[in-house]
Amino acid sequence: MGRNSVGWIAVGLAVPPIIGLAAAIASLLEQPGGRSICDINSYISCTQVIYSSYSSFMGISLSIWATLYFTIAILAAVIYLAAKNQAAMKIYWGASIAALPVIAILIYIEIFIIGALCLYCTIMHISIISMSIISTTHITRAGA
Repeated sequence: MGRNSVGWIAVGLAVPPIIGLAAAIASLLEQPGGRSICDINSYISCTQVIYSSYSSFMGISLSIWATLYFTIAILAAVIYLAAKNQAAMKIYWGASIAALPVIAILIYIEIFIIGALCLYCTIMHISIISMSIISTTHITRAGA
C-alpha cells in the first residue's frame, strides 16, 4: 500500500464520523421552541423530528446516542490508523454495519410517521453509510 493511499484511507475513515459528530452536536444545541437553521419548510424541519416522541431511546436523546456513537467511531479510526490495530478496525466496521438497519428505521419514522426530514439526521445517516462503504472496501482490499 503506497504512502498516498494511506492518506486517503485516513481521510476516508476519519472524515465521515467527524462530520457525523458535528451534526450530532448541532442537533444537541437545538432549543425547544426555537427556530432551527434547518427548518426550511413543514417537510424539512429538524425541530419536528428532534422534539418528536420518537427522538429518544431508553429515555436518552438520540442526539446524545449519536454523539457517543461518532466519538467511539473517531477513536476507533484513530487507534486503527495509529497502530494498525485490527480490533479497532473491526469495531469501526461492525458499528457502521450494525447502524444501517437503525438508519432505515429512523428514516421510515421521519418520512412516514413524523412527516418531516431532519437535515442534521440526514447528515448523520449519510456519514454512517459512508463509514460502512469505506470500511467494508478497506477491509476487503486489505484483508483486515
